[in-house]
Amino acid sequence: MTDPFFVRIDDVNSIKISVLESSKIILMNLQIEQKIERIRERKLNKINELKTQIRELTFLATKLEELLPYKDLFKNEVAQIKKQVKGKVETKGKTNKKPVVVQKEIAKPKIVTDSKNIDKISQALNNHL
Repeated sequence: MTDPFFVRIDDVNSIKISVLESSKIILMNLQIEQKIERIRERKLNKINELKTQIRELTFLATKLEELLPYKDLFKNEVAQIKKQVKGKVETKGKTNKKPVVVQKEIAKPKIVTDSKNIDKISQALNNHL
């Protein structure tokens, strides 16, 4: 009586080679996947570091703005610059066309060196220190 579960394989070596090659490919793919996971983890760590640095910089910048004594002196100049940045909206021809935004060149703010402003700034600095 023959065993019904026994199957004879004629070329055992070629099957062993193909199984080993496929195992090797699977291992290589797993190594690549692990590399990608490590890179993603490093990327997330760097992003978190940058977020904390940005938060710290914005905090320090707002603190610096609060400490600067002459921030109220240039409100008019800042408002003018903001108006210039917005630009004009013009429509050409028919009204069904989209509006075209025309931006003007931004003029550099003028630094006023009259004695009143210098006195105000130096007085504010002396009071602040």
